[in-house]
Amino acid sequence: MSKEETERLESELRQRAKMALRSRMRAVRGALPDSACDARSKKIDAHLCKLNELDRASTVLAFASIGNEVRTRACIESAWAKGKRVGLPRVVGDDLLLHLVHPGTALTEGSYSVPEPAADAPRLEPADVDFALIPAWAVDPRGYRIGYGVATTTG
Repeated sequence: MSKEETERLESELRQRAKMALRSRMRAVRGALPDSACDARSKKIDAHLCKLNELDRASTVLAFASIGNEVRTRACIESAWAKGKRVGLPRVVGDDLLLHLVHPGTALTEGSYSVPEPAADAPRLEPADVDFALIPAWAVDPRGYRIGYGVATTTG
């Protein structure tokens, strides 16, 4: 077997393992009762609110949670209460566009049933984001999202 074939097979195996792990994690999250999700979300929110990086940020990128994902609404409202700008993503084809949202901004059901801002909401440039909440079903010990990229904060 050539080196290229070995590398291709190893890459394919890694992708299959990531897909299997993500599927398992999705099933675990889906089995959580709302009360457990609410309790975990409160703990995560309390931790987030203590982060110096979030405190120093003027613009926060978040995501509108669905199902049994971590509830992000409290963190978003806390950011607004502290005078921070908040952005949410909107999927357009293969692109992820960022838009500013304010209290009362109407969200519409977008790709994958995720609530997102309307196309005419003010745009937010990625370079203007000081802190980002990144959804992840699973991460490795280094903080890498299983199957995607790096989950980090900037500040």
